[in-house]
Amino acid sequence: MDSWITQEVDFENEKKNIERIYNEYSYLSEKQIEGSGKPTFIRVFPEYCTSNILVTEFVEGLTVSQWIRNGRSEKYDGYATIKTYLRCAINGLFNKNEYYFQADPHPGNIILQGGADGANVDCGLVLKLDKKEADVIKSYLIGLYLKDKNKVIQTIRRSSNGLTQKNDLQIESGY
Repeated sequence: MDSWITQEVDFENEKKNIERIYNEYSYLSEKQIEGSGKPTFIRVFPEYCTSNILVTEFVEGLTVSQWIRNGRSEKYDGYATIKTYLRCAINGLFNKNEYYFQADPHPGNIILQGGADGANVDCGLVLKLDKKEADVIKSYLIGLYLKDKNKVIQTIRRSSNGLTQKNDLQIESGY
C-alpha cells in the first residue's frame, strides 16, 4: 500500500505512465471499437512538466462521479463509456505480450465525453503483467465468460501453488 501511495503522488512516475498507456493504447483511439464508444488516451507535455507539476492534454467532459451526482445527463452514457473502457482493457490484455493497465479505475478517473466516448485520466498507478500473469487472467476470464466452473478452478489451481482437494471443494461451493 505504501508503494502505491508513493506512486500516486510521484509526478515523474505518472508522466512515464501516461506516456506508456498512450503508447500502448492510442491505436484504439483511431477507430471506434465495435459495440462501444471511442476512447481517448491523454498525452503528457514533458517539456512543461517538473517534479511538482504535471501538464497533460485537457479532456472535456464529466467524471463518472459528476455524472451520477448531477442526475445522469442524457448527453452522456456512463454505462456505455465504462463498457468502452473495459473493452480497451480487454483488447490490451488479449493482444499484447506484456499488459500495462491503469490500476486505479474509480469513477473520478473516467471522463465521459458524450455518448459512449470516454477518457482515462490519473495514471499515477499503472501496473504491468508479464505474459504468464496475463495468460492466467485471460484463462480465468474465459472460464467466467463460458460459465465453465472447471476451467475457473483449474486456472486458480495452476496459478496458486499448493491448492488442495479441500480448497477445490470450497471454491466449487462458493467459499
